[in-house]
Amino acid sequence: VVEDNARLRLAACRQLAELGYQVHEAEHAEAALAILASGERVDLLFTDVVMPGTMDGIDLARQATRLRRGLKVLLTSGFPGMRGVDQHIADCPFRLLNKPYRRDELARAAREVLDMDVEQAATGATRPAGWTPRRPSGRKTHDGAHVAMAHQV
Repeated sequence: VVEDNARLRLAACRQLAELGYQVHEAEHAEAALAILASGERVDLLFTDVVMPGTMDGIDLARQATRLRRGLKVLLTSGFPGMRGVDQHIADCPFRLLNKPYRRDELARAAREVLDMDVEQAATGATRPAGWTPRRPSGRKTHDGAHVAMAHQV
């Protein structure tokens, strides 16, 4: 979890851990990139769009997916309608989860992005309405995925 606010980082880590994800923590985008460069397993990067500094969440997501082919990305933003943000989001291929979100919304969005194939995740393609993933019986929905999150660094 990459989040400059320690309370928000703790809350996000707890929610994801309760869903069965293994979560890596970092305080800023550069630390998240260092985790990715280290070879640690990361299946999903969950990043805020608006972050202070030279790298926003979309820049982080693009750099991370260049570093790790096949990495899935879920964006989040609490600033809908902010000048420039909407167009920046519209120009990127990654799925967006609006803030504030509930735990069940985070769970559903994370699972949907993780279930996308690599091409869908890279292009932002979504599955048709009503699509239900097939799972082997007994598989837990979130069990075993590794998540790194980046929020307002």
